[in-house]
Amino acid sequence: MIFEKIITIIESKHKDSIKKLRKESHWEGNITNWLGQQEMKFLKERLMPFL
Repeated sequence: MIFEKIITIIESKHKDSIKKLRKESHWEGNITNWLGQQEMKFLKERLMPFL
């Protein structure tokens, strides 16, 4: 699932993947639409230290 994949990429601190994720300005809206508000809130809390 994309949710676990994003968390794995960020937690592994794979620099190229993080740069790509930062460049995708629409990623937050797309994930919010796909996962829903509650899941997006959790994802943002998990990713904030890395972004």
